[in-house]
Amino acid sequence: MIVGNYQRRYLRAPHKGKMLYLDGKHAHTAQVLNISEDGLLVENIPNFPEAEELAVMLSLPQYPLLRGLTFADLTQFRPENLSRTIFRAKVRIVRKGELARDISNLFRTKVGMQYVRILPHDKKVIEEYVSTFGINLIHLQTLIDAYNFDEDARARTRIVAKLLGYQENTKVSQLRIMIASDYQSLQWL
Repeated sequence: MIVGNYQRRYLRAPHKGKMLYLDGKHAHTAQVLNISEDGLLVENIPNFPEAEELAVMLSLPQYPLLRGLTFADLTQFRPENLSRTIFRAKVRIVRKGELARDISNLFRTKVGMQYVRILPHDKKVIEEYVSTFGINLIHLQTLIDAYNFDEDARARTRIVAKLLGYQENTKVSQLRIMIASDYQSLQWL
């Protein structure tokens, strides 16, 4: 029996945002699925890059710790008002997901990208983003656990979930599964 360590070297967190990348003289966008200090997972790449290294640029929101906010602060909080840090890096493609067999999913390939060059300050920004997102995700899980027993938790659950990028109308049972999956993928392959 082979026993392996399937823990990630770096924690990663979901990030639902766009990334710009340069391929030759052309700029393209791709959807970022998650981010870590080591790299990115992206999808919806309209033009598969041929270069060994790509210049990328993306913007990361700077979330506060949501568990420390009052209910009034949570209701006034708007994700579009978050401070954002824009960073640039050089990446190389290290993993490609399976290409779809039918044309309707042609641009749904998932691509893992590893940083080749990134400034230490930008790496620190990513580390803080991932750490804060993880803490906020645990807070959301705690709220969901109290959902059926605590009116305040019920109200906070929907707000915190929306702030973290989950769909507002998702059923709580579905939300619980999504959060458990995102939490598990923070550190495990």
